[in-house]
Amino acid sequence: MKIFLAALLIMLPFSSYADNKDYEYCLIWGVAGGAEDQFIQNLVDKVLEKNGISQFDKVCSTLKQTAYAHGRQFSQGNTTNAEAQESWALYQKFRDKVMTNLVELLKL
Repeated sequence: MKIFLAALLIMLPFSSYADNKDYEYCLIWGVAGGAEDQFIQNLVDKVLEKNGISQFDKVCSTLKQTAYAHGRQFSQGNTTNAEAQESWALYQKFRDKVMTNLVELLKL
Protein backbone atom coordinates (compact mmCIF):
# COMPACT_ATOMS: atom_id res chain seq x y z
CA MET A 1 0.00 0.00 0.00
CA LYS A 2 2.91 2.33 0.71
CA ILE A 3 4.15 1.92 -2.86
CA PHE A 4 0.67 2.77 -4.13
CA LEU A 5 0.56 5.94 -2.08
CA ALA A 6 4.07 6.92 -3.15
CA ALA A 7 3.14 6.40 -6.82
CA LEU A 8 -0.01 8.41 -6.23
CA LEU A 9 1.88 11.31 -4.67
CA ILE A 10 4.50 11.34 -7.42
CA MET A 11 1.98 11.19 -10.25
CA LEU A 12 -0.69 13.41 -8.69
CA PRO A 13 0.51 16.68 -10.27
CA PHE A 14 0.27 15.04 -13.70
CA SER A 15 -3.17 13.55 -13.21
CA SER A 16 -6.72 14.78 -13.25
CA TYR A 17 -8.10 16.55 -10.22
CA ALA A 18 -9.74 13.55 -8.60
CA ASP A 19 -9.83 13.11 -4.83
CA ASN A 20 -7.28 10.71 -3.37
CA LYS A 21 -10.21 8.71 -1.96
CA ASP A 22 -11.55 8.21 -5.49
CA TYR A 23 -8.32 6.48 -6.45
CA GLU A 24 -9.16 3.68 -4.01
CA TYR A 25 -11.70 2.61 -6.61
CA CYS A 26 -8.83 2.10 -9.07
CA LEU A 27 -7.28 -0.35 -6.62
CA ILE A 28 -10.59 -2.13 -6.18
CA TRP A 29 -11.03 -2.31 -9.97
CA GLY A 30 -7.59 -3.89 -10.36
CA VAL A 31 -8.06 -6.48 -7.63
CA ALA A 32 -11.49 -7.38 -9.01
CA GLY A 33 -9.95 -7.86 -12.44
CA GLY A 34 -7.20 -10.07 -11.08
CA ALA A 35 -9.78 -12.09 -9.18
CA GLU A 36 -11.98 -12.28 -12.31
CA ASP A 37 -14.89 -10.55 -10.53
CA GLN A 38 -16.62 -8.90 -13.49
CA PHE A 39 -19.57 -7.68 -11.41
CA ILE A 40 -17.45 -5.57 -9.07
CA GLN A 41 -15.19 -4.45 -11.91
CA ASN A 42 -18.19 -3.18 -13.92
CA LEU A 43 -19.67 -1.52 -10.87
CA VAL A 44 -16.40 0.28 -10.11
CA ASP A 45 -16.20 1.38 -13.76
CA LYS A 46 -19.48 3.23 -13.18
CA VAL A 47 -18.23 4.72 -9.90
CA LEU A 48 -15.03 5.97 -11.56
CA GLU A 49 -17.06 7.45 -14.42
CA LYS A 50 -19.41 9.15 -11.96
CA ASN A 51 -16.42 10.59 -10.07
CA GLY A 52 -14.91 11.92 -13.28
CA ILE A 53 -11.87 9.66 -13.40
CA SER A 54 -11.03 8.85 -17.00
CA GLN A 55 -9.93 5.38 -18.04
CA PHE A 56 -6.82 7.14 -19.38
CA ASP A 57 -5.92 8.71 -16.02
CA LYS A 58 -2.25 7.81 -15.46
CA VAL A 59 -2.47 7.43 -11.68
CA CYS A 60 -5.55 5.25 -11.91
CA SER A 61 -4.03 3.10 -14.65
CA THR A 62 -0.87 2.51 -12.61
CA LEU A 63 -2.88 1.57 -9.53
CA LYS A 64 -5.11 -0.76 -11.57
CA GLN A 65 -2.13 -2.62 -13.03
CA THR A 66 -0.45 -3.23 -9.69
CA ALA A 67 -3.72 -4.14 -7.97
CA TYR A 68 -4.58 -6.52 -10.82
CA ALA A 69 -1.40 -8.46 -10.08
CA HIS A 70 -2.31 -8.48 -6.39
CA GLY A 71 -5.81 -9.74 -7.11
CA ARG A 72 -4.39 -12.49 -9.31
CA GLN A 73 -1.84 -13.50 -6.65
CA PHE A 74 -4.34 -13.51 -3.82
CA SER A 75 -7.06 -15.37 -5.73
CA GLN A 76 -4.51 -18.09 -6.59
CA GLY A 77 -3.70 -18.57 -2.92
CA ASN A 78 -0.49 -16.54 -2.71
CA THR A 79 -1.29 -14.54 0.43
CA THR A 80 2.26 -13.83 1.57
CA ASN A 81 2.54 -10.40 -0.09
CA ALA A 82 1.58 -7.71 2.46
CA GLU A 83 0.57 -5.22 -0.23
CA ALA A 84 -1.62 -7.84 -1.91
CA GLN A 85 -3.27 -8.48 1.46
CA GLU A 86 -4.04 -4.78 1.88
CA SER A 87 -5.41 -4.49 -1.64
CA TRP A 88 -7.50 -7.62 -1.17
CA ALA A 89 -8.89 -6.30 2.13
CA LEU A 90 -9.95 -3.05 0.42
CA TYR A 91 -11.63 -5.03 -2.35
CA GLN A 92 -13.39 -7.35 0.14
CA LYS A 93 -14.64 -4.43 2.23
CA PHE A 94 -16.14 -2.78 -0.88
CA ARG A 95 -17.59 -6.07 -2.15
CA ASP A 96 -19.16 -6.88 1.24
CA LYS A 97 -20.69 -3.40 1.43
CA VAL A 98 -22.17 -3.76 -2.05
CA MET A 99 -23.59 -7.21 -1.33
CA THR A 100 -25.06 -6.17 2.03
CA ASN A 101 -26.75 -3.15 0.47
CA LEU A 102 -28.08 -5.19 -2.45
CA VAL A 103 -29.63 -7.75 -0.10
CA GLU A 104 -31.28 -4.93 1.86
CA LEU A 105 -32.45 -3.09 -1.24
CA LEU A 106 -33.92 -6.22 -2.83
CA LYS A 107 -35.35 -7.40 0.50
CA LEU A 108 -33.86 -10.86 0.11
